[in-house]
Amino acid sequence: MLGEATLTTLGVRPDYAVNVAGARVGYIEVKAPGRGVPSTWGKPNPHERKQWAILQLLPNVLYTDGTQWALYRSGELVGQVARFHGDLRKAADKLQPVDGEFVRVISEFLLWEPEPPRSIRQLVKAVAGLCRVLRGEVLDSLDRERRGEERDKVFSELADDWGRLLFPGLAGEKFADAYAQTVTFALLLARVEGIGFQGSHLADIARLLGKKHSLMGKALSVLTADTVEGRSIVATTLLRVIGAVNWDQISDGSADSYLHLYENFLELYDPELRKESGSYYTPNSIVSFMVRFTDEVLRTRLGKPRGFATEDVTIVDPAALGFPVHVWDPYVADLPPGVTGHATLAGLAAAVNHLTLHVPSTEETRGIVDRTVLDALGPAGHLVNTARGALVEEDALLAALSAGTLGFASLDVLAGEPPSGVSAELAGHDRVLVTPHVAYLSTRSLPMLQRRAAEIMRDLLTTAG
Repeated sequence: MLGEATLTTLGVRPDYAVNVAGARVGYIEVKAPGRGVPSTWGKPNPHERKQWAILQLLPNVLYTDGTQWALYRSGELVGQVARFHGDLRKAADKLQPVDGEFVRVISEFLLWEPEPPRSIRQLVKAVAGLCRVLRGEVLDSLDRERRGEERDKVFSELADDWGRLLFPGLAGEKFADAYAQTVTFALLLARVEGIGFQGSHLADIARLLGKKHSLMGKALSVLTADTVEGRSIVATTLLRVIGAVNWDQISDGSADSYLHLYENFLELYDPELRKESGSYYTPNSIVSFMVRFTDEVLRTRLGKPRGFATEDVTIVDPAALGFPVHVWDPYVADLPPGVTGHATLAGLAAAVNHLTLHVPSTEETRGIVDRTVLDALGPAGHLVNTARGALVEEDALLAALSAGTLGFASLDVLAGEPPSGVSAELAGHDRVLVTPHVAYLSTRSLPMLQRRAAEIMRDLLTTAG
């Protein structure tokens, strides 16, 4: 049993960490006699609330005030609260358990083994909370290092290096978040590759991971050297929980499993971060089609014979680069952080390079993209319409493209389908890319959609039965 004094101070932490046969099994939090445990608290004080908010994320925690003993796993009470007869301060050796619950609580605590997750959802639930604890530990360490309470400023130096060499402006909470996620997903990648964690230190895992994934292996090595091992209450538990993962049992063998994993992870780990980063699941078949289609356009329409491999073709991720996002929606008042609203569509068009439409065709929206909006978008502007053809005044669009007052248009829909008249002229224009409103369709997506339809019918019939 490792007492609190032997652990580096990391903000909110339990009183004891418990190892059995060299493996971390859990943590014990001891409260003052008569204080009770979370399940019996009437009004927890601010410290208790803050402490419980962290400890409930751990997979095996024993709370006690001497006469009440309770086992919690990821915040859920396991069984009943075990109780003792008598006053702890006076009963001495006469203190006796009320029933067999005390033996059960202690046994289940000491015999804890991480349960291998059987689905992506279970995996995410197992690691997201631990990743949040790790993030908090890094933030606490940064604060102590700034206050001069730590002799070695390992996290501060690491954060400075990241901000200077890799991610300008990444500091404080954003660094702690990036650190915790990188370590967690590097360990998950190690298990995907079948690397065993039993008896291994983080340095050993990083070395083995680097043999197949040199960047992630090096990242794990650099990030964890002289940092979390020995300084973190959660690192050893994270190793045990992720070490129990059998990826082959929870993956369907497709790349979609990886995409689902991160979306579901962010949903539990930090819903606001998920919203801010725009991390929502897109089926791998759709992603593959988008990549192949873009490469084809580069080769056949834009004079880049090698597609993505052409030297003067640069690939950027607007989300990663922090590109500004602007919107116009007269019915939405509260916008997420980092999104700028505009009072008119013309005002939005004047502020952006790429204008995309995401509205139905109604009396209110028909023809909303008119000459005023197109003039505001300007010669460098790009209009993207994947919604409905009637949203755009096609005469004005054709005139703007022909006069060079609008740069380009990507149209997945036209006012006339099949195209005739002005729609046909747009379809053949050099500054227009037209697709037949089936961008989702590929040799892989169609079977996927058919399978999903069958699954929905199966679930419906099963529920109805």
